Amino acid sequence: MLIKFERALDSLKKGNLVAIPTETVYGLAGRIDLELTLRRIFETKKRPFFDPLIVHVGNIEQVEDIFFEITNDQKKLMDKFWPGPLTIVAPKRRIISDLITADLDTVGVRMPNHGLTLRLINELKVPLAAPSANMFKKTSPTTPEHVLMNFKDSIEVLDGGNCKIGIESTVLEIKKNKIHIYRLGQVSIEQIKETLPDHKIVISKKIKSPGALEDHYQPSIPFYLIEKKSDLKHLKNKTGQELILDKSAAISARILYKNLIDLSNLGVDYIYFNKKNIPDDPDWFAVKDRLLKAATKI
Repeated sequence: MLIKFERALDSLKKGNLVAIPTETVYGLAGRIDLELTLRRIFETKKRPFFDPLIVHVGNIEQVEDIFFEITNDQKKLMDKFWPGPLTIVAPKRRIISDLITADLDTVGVRMPNHGLTLRLINELKVPLAAPSANMFKKTSPTTPEHVLMNFKDSIEVLDGGNCKIGIESTVLEIKKNKIHIYRLGQVSIEQIKETLPDHKIVISKKIKSPGALEDHYQPSIPFYLIEKKSDLKHLKNKTGQELILDKSAAISARILYKNLIDLSNLGVDYIYFNKKNIPDDPDWFAVKDRLLKAATKI
């Protein structure tokens, strides 16, 4: 059910789950100080407990209660990119639930760039754990209608319109003079280098972040990445629809998940996309990552 701000605030105060809008994707949110609420996030999404959650804050003071300490390097990133699509992973305070962090001693935190959700967190006075509002490994929703489809109207959705960025946040952790990137997003490697030029960038596959698994973001029907039409010859008796993206990486990111979900509901048997349509350019790395993980293996 679509709800307005006051209803969303009241539901969260009571420990219920609410799907919230952000600039990246819609999140399935619950307050971080209630263990039963955190368990409901995993149960509702059918998400394994080894996959950590990202905490969403409304102000820097809330981060001080979550991170063991805020370093100068982290503060530079916060000043540059918050509110926005950057998640920072750092050692946590003991009060932070192990459910959030998958028993790790670190926690990922970001400040979403959406006025409605920032107001919600600040009036609630409690940060929110908010993974994407979908079933585990499935395509993330970027519209309120897609959230309703995912949960068959059983989850309240704070209607904040369509998401402006459309893919999940960049996730990183700073360790001494190295920046470990666990997930690529709209904040690019180049932007991070510009902010912390004395640090070395390391691309990591450790599961310290959602989206680190090889299979993720998958639509409800098979999705094939191809190089030529003959790659689909084994599907000659089935109907397919081509995924079309924009020449702009930013616009393609914004429409990627929406297009995958919409094509899945056309009644065709599969979706396909020609890999040659993705430029070998750093601006496209995050979109390419999502395509690779969403794809059905041929």
